[in-house]
Amino acid sequence: MKKILLSAFLFVSSMVFGQSKEALKDVKEATFYGVDYSHVGIVGAAESSSKFIFTFDEINSLIQREYSKYIKKLAKKTKVDIVSVDLGPVNQLNSGITTESLDRPSIVTPFEETELQDIINSIDFKKDEGYGVILIAEELNKPRNRGIYELVFFDLANKQIITHAKISGKSRGFGLRNFWANSIHSAFKDISLRR
Repeated sequence: MKKILLSAFLFVSSMVFGQSKEALKDVKEATFYGVDYSHVGIVGAAESSSKFIFTFDEINSLIQREYSKYIKKLAKKTKVDIVSVDLGPVNQLNSGITTESLDRPSIVTPFEETELQDIINSIDFKKDEGYGVILIAEELNKPRNRGIYELVFFDLANKQIITHAKISGKSRGFGLRNFWANSIHSAFKDISLRR
């Protein structure tokens, strides 16, 4: 039953992003702002919250360092040229996460669209023109070996969301950083834009 529900979820996720091709037709290039972990729910992981908090910055740094593995893949799949990477805003958000505030629920409630807009509105991107793209971590689920994210494209001038999609990827590898970073790589590989 769980496998059926997960398959249905992944199918719906790809369909939702399928609506984004038309929405992104005017977005030729964008700045990638990394992964915001400040709202993530962590399910079933034994590692300490402080270890996770340290790892969040490591994952963002890895994505920037391994540009062709992550960012180039995102650009290719979305047909949007990622012209720059600015981790400053998400590093500031992630540095505010405390061991007490890091959510460890048994079930993670998916983001509503209004919540996503509120998150984007709350971030100081230090730019007021062009387009941005950010990954907002929703759930890191250890029993399912899966990371679930919202990929959000937005207009920097007014912070309005252009389109967003729930994407997910399988987690694997040694060490906390590599294990969860691989869920992002896997999620980026599975992005599919359709009319």
